[in-house]
Amino acid sequence: MEKKLSVIIPFYNELNVTNVIENVLKINFNNEVCVEIIAVDDGSTHFFKQDFNKFKQTPNFKILVHNKNLGKGAAIKTGLSYCSGSIIIIQDGDLEYDPKDIPSVISPILNNETLVCYGSRHIDKNKLKKNYKWFRTHIGQAILPMLGGRIITYTCNILFNSKLTDVLTCYKAFDISLIKTMEFISNGFNFEAEITAKVLKQTKIKEVSISYNPRTKKQGKKIKLKDGLKIIITLIKCKMSKKV
Repeated sequence: MEKKLSVIIPFYNELNVTNVIENVLKINFNNEVCVEIIAVDDGSTHFFKQDFNKFKQTPNFKILVHNKNLGKGAAIKTGLSYCSGSIIIIQDGDLEYDPKDIPSVISPILNNETLVCYGSRHIDKNKLKKNYKWFRTHIGQAILPMLGGRIITYTCNILFNSKLTDVLTCYKAFDISLIKTMEFISNGFNFEAEITAKVLKQTKIKEVSISYNPRTKKQGKKIKLKDGLKIIITLIKCKMSKKV
């Protein structure tokens, strides 16, 4: 029986977002999955309206717009409220993550192996070697995000007795039966921590390897040191909270 996949694409001034959507539409799911795409413009200052005219006739495509920038978490929450699929996955609006990896990330959910699957950038050693070459070239910009990501993942594992390798990955896929029971309050990048913590309170998260094409601040990288601190604080608050 064919299942429906909801792909939420939050974006803020990412000029490659239409390319991302086109790449999602090209994915071959072998008739196992039908796809709806929910793009959420989080108050972009770039005028995107004409860019989306090409998708006017595309079935199961929605473009939602925030009048001002509210944060990645807020954009994802808006997308979640419009999802009608049985499986949900988050896709960033840039080309750091290749939509060709989406079938691999949702496969464990389709096969009833898990309710949640994350695409990890840190499992495949060959892919890691390729990314380390990029990090060495951009060491000034890369060192803090790289260390921050590892610290956040280790903190999460300690707090929730998990064995994750990549908490901050874009590719997070969920069975709707799990997500619809949860309420989220985070609007910024700390949404990544909140949703992970709340999932870990209920079930384990499976990880699969994905590819990754890092970008610089000049190319649009937005996460900052203060975001990392908020993420860690959010993990601690979720651990201490009795709410799911």
